[in-house]
Order: sequence, then C-alpha cells, then structure tokens
Amino acid sequence: MDEQLLQWRQMAERFCTDRDRCTSEVEDKLRRLEVPREKWELILKELRSTQMLDDERFVASYVSGKFRNNQWGVRKIVAGLRAKRISEELIQEAVQHLNEDEIRTTIEKLAIRKGLESGLDYGAKQRIVRYLAGKGFDSSLIFQVIDQYGK
Repeated sequence: MDEQLLQWRQMAERFCTDRDRCTSEVEDKLRRLEVPREKWELILKELRSTQMLDDERFVASYVSGKFRNNQWGVRKIVAGLRAKRISEELIQEAVQHLNEDEIRTTIEKLAIRKGLESGLDYGAKQRIVRYLAGKGFDSSLIFQVIDQYGK
C-alpha cells in the first residue's frame, strides 16, 4: 500500500472512531479529502474488514439514538436514513425493532409536554398534531393519543 493511500485510510479510520458512520458519510469524507474515486473501494474494504465501518451497526445505532434521544418518529428516522443512502432492506429491518407501545408512550409524553389536556379547543389540538407530525410520527397513532383526551 503506497504512502498516500495509507494516509487517506488513517484519516478515514479516525473519522470512523468518533461514532458509528455509514458508507455514504465515509464516501463524503473521502470526497472532501480529494481522494481519487478509484481508491475509495480499497479504503472502504479495509475499513469494513477491521469493522471500523459497518452499515448495519450504524443503522441500529441511528434508529435507537434518534428515537430515544431525539424522540423522532419512524417517518423522520426513515427519511434520515434514506438521506444517508442506506438500503431499504436495512431501513425496514431496523424500524421493525421499534416497539409500537414505546412509540405511543413517546407520542403521549410529547403531546402532554406541548399542553395536551382534556377539553382543549380544536386549534390547540391541531398545533399539537402538527408538532408530532413534524417529529415524524404516524398520524393514526397521533390521533389515537389525542382522542384519548376527549373532544
């Protein structure tokens, strides 16, 4: 392995040590480093063989973190993964592990934090619905939670 390729690989390794990274993030980093495209596959192969780069691990970490820490819904998580050019198979497999009861509980906590209570007027409920939809939650689950608090 030539000296320049070794330096690029080391830079990519340091990039992957901060947190889990996906292939597209590493490719973007290689592009910014102006690494010739024909060298990318060698670097990516080496990172995968040393388990510095693992898209499955990245997806599991991303889904867990965005749901538990950022309190994102499935739709926003899926959109984020698609933006990172993750395969549909990995995305679908990862979001299947999210528990619907946990999702419903998260929706309820967020709605209550935004002021959901019994007897709210239509406008206040719509504001909460828009907020939760923006967080990426499914509208049917949102309305189920909202309807629990009466008309």
